[in-house]
Amino acid sequence: TRRFRGGKGVATMGGGAFVLQPIVSLGLLALWVVVRKLTGKASVASLAIMVGLPIAVAIKGAPGWEVAAIVGCNALVLVRHVDNIKRLLAGRELSASRTS
Repeated sequence: TRRFRGGKGVATMGGGAFVLQPIVSLGLLALWVVVRKLTGKASVASLAIMVGLPIAVAIKGAPGWEVAAIVGCNALVLVRHVDNIKRLLAGRELSASRTS
């Protein structure tokens, strides 16, 4: 069963994004919900917003250092999720609704 051990890094990144970029974050929250519904996988939705955040912030006109900082934080999250990404690519990642 799942004991909610994961998601803290992505949640922390999301919380920081909501403080620093609230409008962009609302759009990314909508993206997360749509991708999660379509794929059934929170990990895919989280990867989608990780890609979308620096792109959206850059489009919004944020300074380069801010975009670079977001990319750096995203890199840390990606490093921590290498195993999840490998399971996704192998088709072995559990859906978010599955509990065992």
